[in-house]
Formats: sequence, structure tokens, C-alpha cells
Amino acid sequence: MKTVKLLTCVVLLGVSVASGAARELHVAPNGSDTNPGTKREPLATIEAARDAIRDLKEARILGNAGATVYLHKGTYRVSSTIEFDERDSGTHKTPIVYRSYGQDEVRIIGGVEVAPSRFGPVKDPDIRQRLLPDVRDHVLRLDLRALKIDDYGAIGPRGFRRPYRPAPLEIFVNDQAMHIARWPNADEKLIPIGEVIDKGSVPRQGDFSNRGGVFKFDTDRPKRWVQAKDIWLSGIFSSGFADDTVQVAQVDLEQKTIRTAQPTLYGFKTGRHWRAWYVLNLLEEIDQPGEYYVDAKAGTLYLYPPAGLKNAQIQISLLEEPIFALEGVSYLTFERLTVECSRGTAFYIERGAKNLIAGCTLRNLGIMGVQIGKGVTDFENYAIFGTGQPVSRRLGSWHEHVWINNDFLSEAGTGHTVLSCDIYNNGAGGVHINGGNRVTLEPGDNQIVNCELHHCNRLDRAYKAPVNLDGVRNRVAHCRIHDATNQAIYLQGNDQIIEYNEVYRTCLEVDDNAPLYTGMDPTQLGTQIRYNYWHDNGSQFGGNFSIIYFDSPGGQNATIHGNVFYRNPATWGQIFISRGQFFEVENNIFIESPLAVWINETKTHAEWSKKCDIRNMGERAALVEKIDFKSLPYSDRYPEYVNYGDEGWYSPMNNIIQRNVLYKCRGFVRGTGTRVDNLLTDEDPGFVDLANGDFRLKPDAPVFSKIPGFKPVPFDRMGLYRDAYRTSLPPTAP
Repeated sequence: MKTVKLLTCVVLLGVSVASGAARELHVAPNGSDTNPGTKREPLATIEAARDAIRDLKEARILGNAGATVYLHKGTYRVSSTIEFDERDSGTHKTPIVYRSYGQDEVRIIGGVEVAPSRFGPVKDPDIRQRLLPDVRDHVLRLDLRALKIDDYGAIGPRGFRRPYRPAPLEIFVNDQAMHIARWPNADEKLIPIGEVIDKGSVPRQGDFSNRGGVFKFDTDRPKRWVQAKDIWLSGIFSSGFADDTVQVAQVDLEQKTIRTAQPTLYGFKTGRHWRAWYVLNLLEEIDQPGEYYVDAKAGTLYLYPPAGLKNAQIQISLLEEPIFALEGVSYLTFERLTVECSRGTAFYIERGAKNLIAGCTLRNLGIMGVQIGKGVTDFENYAIFGTGQPVSRRLGSWHEHVWINNDFLSEAGTGHTVLSCDIYNNGAGGVHINGGNRVTLEPGDNQIVNCELHHCNRLDRAYKAPVNLDGVRNRVAHCRIHDATNQAIYLQGNDQIIEYNEVYRTCLEVDDNAPLYTGMDPTQLGTQIRYNYWHDNGSQFGGNFSIIYFDSPGGQNATIHGNVFYRNPATWGQIFISRGQFFEVENNIFIESPLAVWINETKTHAEWSKKCDIRNMGERAALVEKIDFKSLPYSDRYPEYVNYGDEGWYSPMNNIIQRNVLYKCRGFVRGTGTRVDNLLTDEDPGFVDLANGDFRLKPDAPVFSKIPGFKPVPFDRMGLYRDAYRTSLPPTAP
């Protein structure tokens, strides 16, 4: 059969050794893998097209020509990872391309489609009794076992400093993610944590006994839950930056207490308005269209549909592994595909060079859209830091591993690009970009460009950002990032470039964090944050946060240049530098800000930083032991750091704030820093259209005469742009 297929493909492609023209194969849902792959007789699967190209290359028939695989309109179900390796590589001039045919809508799903006729009314009197009276005739049931679905995944535990994990079984109706039944609902006030009887074990303090907490509640609602068997509790239980989802071990109706099966990192606490909870996975709490509940024991899904299901498109996620895995392959391109409905990640990339994901929609995924670089095995103990083993195709405990292993080599490869993609409605992030070597400072040059990322935290709400950036000299540019519960960008590494982005409506559920958060690693140097537009970010908690946050003691030697900050009520400043050195804050525009810059230098924190040692206190100053600042390449790249560690290095110094414009700001700089040629004014400095938010500066703007050397800020270039893949732009953000 392989020989026959090879011969038919040779005829199809018309390839000769002398030919350098790219050739084509066709794939369609109604095709057959015994077909030759023509437009009239297409293949059925991506794997068959991949194998045909491998055969041609192995037989040296393809020569130096590239190949394009056209996917025709329809849905392609993937039940196991589609793998690409060195055999599937193209070249710079002749890449191998997988793309939709013309304007065809191509959907690649890690689950199954379900006919609306599979749903029926709830007739079981016991189930109807558990449902709220108002919804009993609206909720529909689906027999999952009849569909041969018997793996329902696990809801948690998940959250801050827990490993990345696949989503449980999810259901999507007309491309919208339904949500596990919960109380209170998302648009209602959460329930405050009452008196804490037992804060549980506190892993942050080294207690790994895994004892859950016990606290009181003041509501009669739990009386409805007496028949529920698998209740989960979600919320923020201590620090305002740390979400958690843990299982309920017991609800004591007499004592009005809840005992959890797992601890939370900092222990359960009360007394702050964000320390509040909701429950999920309760049949009894289905009360809104879009809510569902899976009875794992009975193999039944109950759904309150958002509208009539008669003509609805319904999908159920199944696959936990990446849909595509690119390992060691180079010059492979995916264009104009919709990859969706999976419990895991759409694309995983490891090693290789110059792979491109362009014009794709990556949505409704349990974890994220793209992971570039290896992750780390899940830690056995729930800890904020530790050491694991590198692992392919999942992130696991990456956050916690790199916390003390900043020399981690992810084997991400070089020059990979995610371009002009829409990435949204994911469970635990948008993209993870790694690459480069932090010991040798060899760059990764991987990047995400011209992408829109939003609503990427359906399941994990903190520290699983729309963009994770790690390694050396990787880039986030011209992206539009919005509607994130916590950070927009979680930054690690050296010489990273963050430029021309628009970031808004992030840090919506947070205290003590920022849209761009980094730090606690003194070797993390050389970041460039330039020409970004940060606006309308802020927390419903009204707590402490900033917009760009360099946490102590690290993330130093950064340049923050040409940014525009507008309407961000950040009490810790638009830029918060905690005991940092060699920062350059220059040529930025701050508009209606309560405070522009805070350089934190309190004595208590300085002493804490000086004594900081990973072996004793769990922080990151000991990481400098892995880097020799007096030797190449660090002595050449960062010469000002050759004496790092000497007396005084744990206090702010050599920071300069120069040539910035502050319009109607209440505060400028808190803390110590050299200030040169800054303009603080309540008069329009020369914006093109202040009333309508056009912050370009007119050629004759007064600011140019009042600040010698002030350069125009390219406000019109910030955010998304039109290209071959993004032919139109979404409406301007409100």
C-alpha cells in the first residue's frame, strides 16, 4: 500500500529533482487515506498527508521543492497527538505548509461533535427533585456512555503555584464554553470566609502534611447539597494574588463549617474582602443557561442550554495531550486553521527552528494555545519552589521549578513565531514562549506578534497569564491583550523585548500584582519594555497593584521607554520597582495617574532582601550563585554588575527617570531616583485628540520645546496591525 501511495503522490505532485516549485496535497473530511490526495480525490487525515510527504522526501523525489497541504472545509477530529519531527522539515525558501483551502473554515478539534438529538428531557424523579424548581423543565440530559465517553477528567486541585493540568470534560455550544454549575454565579457576590477554625497545613512555610482547612460560613444554601458527592471550592483564600480550587471534604450543617480536602498555599484566612469563595460542580446549582454538571458515576451530563439546541453545534472535549507536537522540525507552517475543543494545548513546539503558526484561531482549550519549550514534571508536594525533571508536551510545575532553577534549558528551539492569531476562551493561558540559554545568553528569538489574546483564564485565574515569557531575547510585539483576571504578561529571563502592545482590562481580580509582573531573580537583566499602551487596567478589589511590577530583588537593568499609561488607578504606581538598580524610565507619557513611579526602598524590605536565601527563606537571591558576573558573557553584556553582591546592592541605586510627560497626575516619583527633564502639567502637552484618546503628539506640540530631546511616541503603531492574515482590525477598545 505504501508503494502504491508513493507512486500516486509522485504522479500528483509531478515532482522532479530539478523542480523547485512547491507542490500540493488535499485533505477533506469526506476523503480517504487510500486516495492519492488530489483535489477531486483527497486524503482524509493530516497524518496521511504528512506521511506522503515523508515518503517523497525519503525517496528523494521531492527534491528541493516545498509542499502545501490544503485542508478543505469541515471538522477534523483528533484523538491523539499529531506528531511532526525532523523528517517533516522544510527550508527557508521552501517551507512545508498546512493551511485551509481558500476561505474554507477548517476546524481541528480534540473532542467529538454531538448531535442535538442526543439530548433529552430529565425524567428521573430523583434528579428532578435535586434540580431547582424553575429549571427542571429546561435542563437536558446527555448519556455520555452511549457516546463511549467514560473519561471525565478532574476539576482540580488547581490554582496559584499548582501545576498546569488539563481541563475536565467541557462542553461547547455554538463555539461558546459552557460553565460548570456554581453558586454564587459569576455575576453575584462571593461568600466571605468566616471564622477560620483550622487554617490547614501551610506549604509556603514548609508544611507538606496536606491537611485541608476548616472555616465557618453564614448561609443556609448548603442545605441543598446533602446529596452532592463531588463538590469543589474556588476563590482566593489568603493572599490577593493567589487563586485556588480545592475539593470539599465535608460540609457540617450543624456547625456551619466547611472542611477542604487540600490545603491552600498560605493557609486559609479571613478578614479581607477578597477572601471569599464559591462552590462548583453541583447539580443542585444549575440555574442559568450555559451551566452544566457531569454525574461521573452515572455517566450523564446535565445542561441548561443557552438557547434551543435544535440547530446548535455542540462539542465535547476529550484530548488531554497537545493536538499538534512539533519536535525537532524546522520551517513548518500552519495557516488559517481553527484549533479548538481540547482539554489541553493546541500546539507544542520543541527544538527546531523557524516554525510558524499564522492566522489561526486557538480557542476553547483546556490549557493554552501554544507552548514553546519543555515544561517540568508535576511536583509531588504543593510548593512554591522546587526541582523537577524536564518533560515534553506539558508545562506542569514550570513556574515552581524556574523559581530556583533559572538555568533551566527548555530546548525550545529558535526563531519560532506565532503571528496574527486570535487566542481566547482558554482555561490556563494563551501562549508560553521560552528559548535561549540564560547561562551563555544565547538568544531564543522566539516571538508572538500581532495576536489578540483575551479571556484566557476560565479555570486558573492567577499566574497562568495570556503570555508567559522566559529564556533569552524572546519577543512579544503588537499584541492586544485584554480581559485577564490577573497578569497579562508573566515575565522571566534576560534581554526580553516587549513592544508595541496594547494591554487593557487586566488584573481584574487581584491584590499585589500587575499586568506585567516579574522579579525575584537578580540575574534577570536587560528587559526592554517600549512603546506599549497600558490603559483601563484595575482590580474590582480596589487593592494594591501597579501596571509594570519589578518585584524584589530582581528583574533589574531594564529600560522602560516610550510607553503610554492612561486611566490605570494603580495605587503602587504605574511602574513599581522594588529595590532595583540601573533602571531607565524615559520618554513615557503618564495620563491621569495617581502615581507614576514608585521605587520601593523600605528598610524592612531591604534587610529581608539582604538575608534572602532560597535554602532558608524560599526566595531567589541565591540564584546569583549560578551566574558569574565577573566573567563572560555577563561581564560583557552587563558590565555594571561585575561587583554584584557587594555592600549596598540590596538598596535602589543608579535609577534614572528622565524626559517623561505627566499629564494630570497626582504623584510623580515615590522613593529615590535621579530625575532629569520631566514635565508635570495640567495643560494638554499637545495631543492630537485628547478628548477621544488619540495620544499622538502634534508636530508642534509644546512638549518638544519644554523637554529637550523628547522623542515622538509612536502611539498609532501600538497594538494590532493589518497584514496578509489579519485583513481587518477589531473595534477600538472602549
